Amino acid sequence: MGFSTVIRIPQILLTGLICIWSLGLAAQESKDTTSESRVLIENADKSINEIKDKKNRQYLKGNVRVIHDSIFMFCDSAILYKNQLQAIGDVIIIQDDTIRIFSDSLYYDGDSKYAELFYGVVLENKEKKMFTERLYYDLENKFAIFPDTCLLINRDLKLSSLRARYNVRNNTAYFYEEVTAIDGQTSFKSDSLLYDTDIDRAYFITSTYIQQEDKRIYCEEGFYDLLDKRAYFSGNPVYFSKDQLARSKHMSFSGADSLTILYGDAYVKDSVSEARAEKISLDEKTNDIILEGDASYAEADKFIEGEIISYNQETGDVRIGGEAKIEMEEGILSGDSLDYINLSDLGKVMGGAIWRDTIDNREIESDVFLYREKDEYFKAIAESRRPLVKQLVDKDTLYFSADTLISAKDSLDGTQFMEAVRYVKIFKSDLQAVCDSMFFSERDSIIFLHGSPIVWSDTTQFTADTIKLVLKDDEIKEIIASSNAFIISNEVDEYYNQIKGSYIHAYLDSNRLQKMIVRGNSESLYFIRDEEDAMLGPTRTICGHMAFYFNASDLLTVRYYAEPDSELIPIQKASADELRLKDFKWSEQLKPRRWQDVLKVSRSLAGTDVSRKPQDEYEKDVNEIIKKANAIKGGKK
Repeated sequence: MGFSTVIRIPQILLTGLICIWSLGLAAQESKDTTSESRVLIENADKSINEIKDKKNRQYLKGNVRVIHDSIFMFCDSAILYKNQLQAIGDVIIIQDDTIRIFSDSLYYDGDSKYAELFYGVVLENKEKKMFTERLYYDLENKFAIFPDTCLLINRDLKLSSLRARYNVRNNTAYFYEEVTAIDGQTSFKSDSLLYDTDIDRAYFITSTYIQQEDKRIYCEEGFYDLLDKRAYFSGNPVYFSKDQLARSKHMSFSGADSLTILYGDAYVKDSVSEARAEKISLDEKTNDIILEGDASYAEADKFIEGEIISYNQETGDVRIGGEAKIEMEEGILSGDSLDYINLSDLGKVMGGAIWRDTIDNREIESDVFLYREKDEYFKAIAESRRPLVKQLVDKDTLYFSADTLISAKDSLDGTQFMEAVRYVKIFKSDLQAVCDSMFFSERDSIIFLHGSPIVWSDTTQFTADTIKLVLKDDEIKEIIASSNAFIISNEVDEYYNQIKGSYIHAYLDSNRLQKMIVRGNSESLYFIRDEEDAMLGPTRTICGHMAFYFNASDLLTVRYYAEPDSELIPIQKASADELRLKDFKWSEQLKPRRWQDVLKVSRSLAGTDVSRKPQDEYEKDVNEIIKKANAIKGGKK
């Protein structure tokens, strides 16, 4: 009985297998033989050997197991010829401990260790799986080519492309042409993408579009880590989220803490605001935006600058460090640092604080500046330096200073008022003053001076229990001294013209005395000269109601509204007491000579504990809320 009578192989099947083998062989004729090892058959349920032209061809069927070096192959049926293997049905390749390849059919060249797999191909490397319909795999160099659509699945990641290459040895997969990736709620679209299978990192090497829920990102370079959901974007990156747009030279994103950081010429814009800085951090959990390096933040009616700006989108709280500045409709506020709590409308500026009121032409300088933006309330407090106010009056600058300055809106009519407390000093080129407290309201444009006030106008000194300076058209037009009013003017040397009464009302024009009305226990002492300008002596007059009229500050005439009691005392006979009215006090030493003098406290502070100066309820609220805000922010870090 011959071999052919034992098992007959249908001619059509035999011809088909030979054709398939021939095609595979032809594809490998140009390849060099790199290994002399033989492909070995470890098992087959059925085996047929066919010898033709002294060449052996093996037909294998059922539980076929093949081994080649450290490579194991399994299939339903196979043909082995000249160290080339053709396998059909449930093909499995196992290489090392981690690489497994599954397919419907296989062509394998044992000399070059080159494999072609077809239909339902799956390449597994640890937990990663790559699916395709056709795969070229170099088992010697562990290099795979996916000429057809490729799909990689790794945990939550699904990455697909029309073409791909996978270098198993260096853990690098290159996907190109219509690349799409989905990792949980994050998706990518690109023309090319590089994937490190060892550290689970996707590299963006061309224009890439990333989307995560309502966030969209465009970049041309960067990477994305699948394990910790961390990403880096460069190459003209752009970030979109709801109505927010962001640009910078580089971006990073951390999924663990929902933190996005923009580096280099960073820019963020939404429907109501715009921010710029060298670095911008966006925290989705806390809704904090932190701007660092030449930072600026703009809204419709506000512009903020500083070295570091921290802004909470939910609460509206702001913290600025390093040359802080806020430009508002009312003016500009600046300082070394600024904290603002929106819920309570409380703000605090520390170090070199300056408020420039662009509407009222006023500037305030202070070490500490507290404010309520909605109420237009502020409080300036002395620490190392007393607060200073500069106010444009009559085309000149009025300077005044005190330990504490307060400004707010009147609750009745909404007009603005200002109050200065403790050791108030005022300087203007033609008017100076000192007192213990000062009050000014825009309602009547009157400056009230309380607590031993002294006012100097030209060479004239005014004192009283209370003095009012009446402003009209930004000029001081009237000076009103009430209760124990006393006016002194230095005539020459130790001779002083003097007027006193319960009430004195002086009228000025271009800061020169024009008229003065005196009422209540009125007295005057004026020095008289003869026609040759020689001093005759003081004329002392007592009258209940008097009026003095001046020209260029020189007395022209006096009008008496009641019978006066007057006496001329010859200068040679006048005693020292007769040269002074009762309660005379010339306080020239307290007069500010230049604007810088208002910053100096001219009265003794002995026995005064500056560290225990009174603190109003507003200041307590500010410090308490800012202290709590700092504690909360410190706890988040």
